[in-house]
Amino acid sequence: MPTPVHGTNTVVKLDNAAGSLTAITDYIVKVGPFGRPQETHDVTTLGNTSKNFMLGLKDGDQISIECIYDNALETILAAINALTTGASQSFEIHPEGTATGKPKYSVETFLANYNIDSSVNAPIGISITLQKTGAVTRGTN
Repeated sequence: MPTPVHGTNTVVKLDNAAGSLTAITDYIVKVGPFGRPQETHDVTTLGNTSKNFMLGLKDGDQISIECIYDNALETILAAINALTTGASQSFEIHPEGTATGKPKYSVETFLANYNIDSSVNAPIGISITLQKTGAVTRGTN
């Protein structure tokens, strides 16, 4: 039987505007999905009686992160958003935490969007959308 791992162990890091990985875990309510998509292309030709496919590019999807508003987090995001260099930000997710030997996934991202959501009957939230660029790397801590 598998051993479940609770989501509260997850650690998430994102480059700040200076290019240093910074843990943003304390602000996050939900991250994901963090997928590893693989494109497929239909290459079925006339005369076939079954579909045929070929593989295409990997990754390239987006990462959604939902957070509780905090001025420190918003300051990090605003500084990244203000960058005009076109530089990507490193992103890491450690699903089981950062203990030695536990898995981590790394990818370069662009801050595609962030929104502040405020209503009368809930805490202020921040939603973040990161666009992956390049390959996802799986490693261990």
